[in-house]
This record gives sequence, structure tokens and C-alpha cells, in this order.
Amino acid sequence: MENPRLTVSGKVNKPVAVLLIDSDELVRAGLERLVRECLAGAEVTVGDCSQDILALVTNTQPDIAIIDYNLGGASGMESVRQLIGHDASLKIILFIKTDAYMFVPHLIKFGVKGILSKNSSVAELSEAMQKVLAGEQFIASVLAKKLAFAAMNNENASPFDQLSPRELEIIVMMLEGKRNQEIAVSLYISDKTVSTYRTRALNKLAVGNTTDLARLAMRHGLIETH
Repeated sequence: MENPRLTVSGKVNKPVAVLLIDSDELVRAGLERLVRECLAGAEVTVGDCSQDILALVTNTQPDIAIIDYNLGGASGMESVRQLIGHDASLKIILFIKTDAYMFVPHLIKFGVKGILSKNSSVAELSEAMQKVLAGEQFIASVLAKKLAFAAMNNENASPFDQLSPRELEIIVMMLEGKRNQEIAVSLYISDKTVSTYRTRALNKLAVGNTTDLARLAMRHGLIETH
């Protein structure tokens, strides 16, 4: 069965301009092939995380940008802020890890139009591009299900909902076992700033150490139990 061919709505005979950014060379090559299959005659610019993403956006002026949320250790949330701050009309589709579903509401609030899981199918990629180009939003089914499941299985709102995007980002990195210095390097901020966000987040969550934090995270579905 052939993938549907897409064009830019309202732009006769104008090929879709796509900016594709991923940290993995093989992933970039595979995604480029799939995008070209789904978007007839698309003009695809491929970039990696060593390049200036803002400059790529400025130079290519894409109709749609498909980006890996984990930009080679850089802060995905910060990159999204910068891109949308630079051009609020930019249509962004992000690929995120399935267990990062808790970021979806924040990303949508920032202005991201489409969010796919790393495990999304070709059909979902095609549907996401179609909807985003038409001005709609798209969330991968596995991410939407996880959000719905988390909401149904918690009588009260998750305490993690009260965290700011930056606080949540740092908490997730803590749960991954990263130390303050590693977090600071990844987010391009100082150790002191990381410590401030960390303390503020732990106080909001009413936990005193990483062990209690991990228990709370498991209870509210932020991390999976095995």
C-alpha cells in the first residue's frame, strides 16, 4: 500500500520545504527517505545536532521542521523555546521517547504542533505531517494513551504537574541518574542554577532525597516499574 502524497495546503505547485534534524546519521537517512515518499517533490534539508538549528531554520524557512527532542545532549525544551521564539508560526514535529510522555502538555503549550514517539509507525509520521501542514495538532497514539492512563489512575492531579518545564526536565534527568554537573553541561546552565532548580522542585514535591523522589515518580507513572 502506497503512502499518501502530501502538498502544502493553499500553495499550488509549491513543494513542501522540510527541515529534518536528528543526532543519528542512520535515523536521519531513514527519515529523509520516508519524508520524500510521503511528500511528493519535497525539498528536504537534513541537519545534525552540531549545527546551529536557528540558522538552519532562518536559511531554509521550512514549512515543517521534524526534530529529535534529544538534540545530542542539548536541552530539547530549551531548543523548542528558542525555535518558536524565533518564529511562532514554525510548524514543529518532535520525536520523543515514549517514557517522556509527561512533557507532551508542556510542548503543546509552547506551540509544538506534532509529537511522535520514537516507536511511531510510518503511517503515523505521514498522518502527523498531513495534519500539521493543515494547521492541526497530532499526538502519537502511544503517547496519548499513556497520558490518558496516567490521568485515569491518579485520583488527584500528579504532583509533578506543578513543576515548571525546566524543573521537570531536571527532575527527569535526576531520575536517569545524572549528577548536577552533567545536567548543567546538557542544559548549558551553571551547577548553581541546577542546584537551585533541583531544590525548588524537591520542595514542591515534598521529598527530601532521590530515593523518595524515585518512589513518587513510580507511583505517578513518571518512570516505569519492572
